[in-house]
Amino acid sequence: MECIAENLPVTLDHHILSTSPALQSSEPILHWDFGRGQNFSELVPNVIGITITKSPCAGDVAIIGLILDDRVPGIYIGISQSAFLTQDTYWSNLTDSLCVVLEYDCADLGLLNIILTNAHLVLLTTLGLFISEDLRYGSFRALKFTRANFCGFERSDYYRAKIWYNIQCLANQEDYEVDYIAVSFNKDKTLSQESTCFYSKDPFMDWHSCLPHRKQADRLISRRVVSFMVDYQQNTGIGVLTQQDKRFVSVNKLTNHKLHEKTKFPEFGFPDAEFKAFGMLFHPNSHFLYVYGNQERDLKVSQRIPAPEPGAFISYYCVSADDLAFDGPLSLQYTTEEQIVFFSHVPSIPLSDHSQSRFHEGYIGKALEYEMGGVGIISKVSQHKYPPHFLSSVMVYVLERFPVETSASSPCIKNTLTILQPDPGTTAFKLQLSASGTDIFKASDIQKSIVILGFSSFLIVDVTGSLTALADATMPQVVPLNTPFRSGQWFMYDFGTTNGKRWKVVTDKCRYTMEQTDDLPVHAIKYMDLGSTRSFSFSVTPVNVAYRIFHMYLMEVKVGKPNLLDVNTAAYWDDNDSYTVKIRVLSKFFKQVNYRPPSRLGIAVPLTENFYNADPEKPRMRDYFQGSKTSGIYKQCANKTSRFECGCTDNMKLSFAVAFSDCKEKAIRMKYPVIKLPLSFTVENEDVSVNMSSPYFVTITEVNNRTNWEISGTNTTSSMLKMRKYLEHRLKNTLYNPDGLTLSIHGSELFHFRVAIIPGTSFCSLVDEFQIYVDDAPMAFPGDYLITSFTAVAVGFSIFVAFFLQAYEIQVWSILKQKLSKPSRVSPKFSLRKASTTSSDTSE
Repeated sequence: MECIAENLPVTLDHHILSTSPALQSSEPILHWDFGRGQNFSELVPNVIGITITKSPCAGDVAIIGLILDDRVPGIYIGISQSAFLTQDTYWSNLTDSLCVVLEYDCADLGLLNIILTNAHLVLLTTLGLFISEDLRYGSFRALKFTRANFCGFERSDYYRAKIWYNIQCLANQEDYEVDYIAVSFNKDKTLSQESTCFYSKDPFMDWHSCLPHRKQADRLISRRVVSFMVDYQQNTGIGVLTQQDKRFVSVNKLTNHKLHEKTKFPEFGFPDAEFKAFGMLFHPNSHFLYVYGNQERDLKVSQRIPAPEPGAFISYYCVSADDLAFDGPLSLQYTTEEQIVFFSHVPSIPLSDHSQSRFHEGYIGKALEYEMGGVGIISKVSQHKYPPHFLSSVMVYVLERFPVETSASSPCIKNTLTILQPDPGTTAFKLQLSASGTDIFKASDIQKSIVILGFSSFLIVDVTGSLTALADATMPQVVPLNTPFRSGQWFMYDFGTTNGKRWKVVTDKCRYTMEQTDDLPVHAIKYMDLGSTRSFSFSVTPVNVAYRIFHMYLMEVKVGKPNLLDVNTAAYWDDNDSYTVKIRVLSKFFKQVNYRPPSRLGIAVPLTENFYNADPEKPRMRDYFQGSKTSGIYKQCANKTSRFECGCTDNMKLSFAVAFSDCKEKAIRMKYPVIKLPLSFTVENEDVSVNMSSPYFVTITEVNNRTNWEISGTNTTSSMLKMRKYLEHRLKNTLYNPDGLTLSIHGSELFHFRVAIIPGTSFCSLVDEFQIYVDDAPMAFPGDYLITSFTAVAVGFSIFVAFFLQAYEIQVWSILKQKLSKPSRVSPKFSLRKASTTSSDTSE
């Protein structure tokens, strides 16, 4: 019988790498088969609303859910990989998947809201809340759901329910990072209901009340949770609550993922009694909390902003800029037309703690804005001891020019000004106007700044007469004494507080536009196969700036691991001051020459016969011990003197087969630890590709006899167990059902696996291999423990010695000084000899 060509490709679904030549997306939701498709046009007449969710890590992967009228029951969703910018949306009907959970009592099933977390798809429906199985693992076929059990709630309650989820990407998830979701019911609690708001952490099996346990006396007044979120970085639960006619925000601590009665901050009550909260938005990085309702509020400044229009497809909430500055006057000093130094002024007798009127490092990058127009970016903060009244300053790059005072508000600027020496024992300079009349000083000129280009600026601290005033100099060493300055040669600015504070420091608006010329989706994450190359091009153009800055660098390229990626950049400016950066990235991970993986004796003792990336003219790697020296055999490079003579083709270099290990240069690289990496297998027969399942039972072995790895399976069938027992003596390997297998690796460096189907299931011998190189593994046992122990002993001994010397008042340095300062023994011998000679001469 002719054997039809078949092979067994292995596909590793992982958030970083894939063995498939065409890279698969790392977003777990895209790997699942959602069953039968759906014709979207048939549903359009019955659509009364939509709900949208996006992937926390891939902004272009989004899901749209259709809210339909009662004539069309069911759950219908559309999945897009391009944020619905292209015609790639796949429409699917999930009704059957949910009806199974409801035992097919789902006549009134309809979608209300949809949330995509890092590992689960959450559906709020008219018949309850449904949680999908973990999207990262499983068979990747029909997605299964479970229903959250909230006792005492009816169908009408779910119509008024809301899901609260704080979006955060957990692609490289740490132990302390976890997803939370909460469900709130817009109703008062009944006797049959434990609460009207519940929250849970991934995998969303155990649900807790959003209200912490309260004392009996506090329970007399009912509270209802409007919205609830968890800030896992601070271990707190944040709730917007109502109590009678009050609306407030409460932040409670979390202990073992449960709310504690103790609050982290005092409760914040909204001052406007007419404000009704509908929900909140929480920014996890800045920890800003935005509460919205019939009026919009930002809790940081409690400023009202317009509420969004109802029925908007997407709402962006804009908040008035917060004033981050202190309450105090400034005096400005021009260095160039584009740069100004602003000095903070402290009076001789400060009204409060003068440390509050200082600039600090937190101001860098912020915008200094003037109420009447003008803005600049703070680039540097300096602290001063001299002059005495200007203790700090900031360097500001001017983006929009600051206006000068006019003669209407400051008539004195039409007069001639002369600077006179301070009186003895004082530091304030005298300002003298030349002509009397209407162009005089006024009381409103106090705390205004006088600017004379090329010389020191002055802040007026007192008006002593219509023609005289006192002022502090920003630069006393460059004061132009007794020199008259006519009108137009000096200017006045008002950055004081006498007439009301008109300046503030805020987070600046974006003043640059970015263009990506390669149709790269927004928030895209690109994954590179071994040896592949990608090119990107970005252009940044300044907008809304007062001055052109010649050849200013506007972008920075950072490479996390230069040993993995070869990054080349080229940058240039055009006539519009646009800054363009072109980036070319090459994945360059290669195995070491003559590499052999570790053995059970350790990394430094390779014992396998297989070489990787062999080169006969170079020394063997880690060839320290006798066992390593006597093992290892070249295959493709046998009896060759150089790698060129090995004759490795491109196919050999890319092959995972152990027969071509001499030629293998690259390997799939993963970060330690590799935990439950899903494995899926396909059988290809002519033009048909079928996912492997029973009875295609498989064995998995490591060709270099490494042992620190394990295979776990989720679908153990009775037929597989019988077959495993029947073949255990013949195969001498464990038998697995290929459906739902996961791989965990607990060691480091290269692992080379061979997958084979048991005999008798195919006319062909179906075998394939794959390799994984594990990076960043911790030091092998007992290395970490030994280092920790030795360090602890050394520190403890040092403390003991220090205590001993202190307790017995042993002066170590005095003893050492005495030892080092003892007189030399050569000197006395020389003296005795000299004395003897002298005596002899005298006797003669």
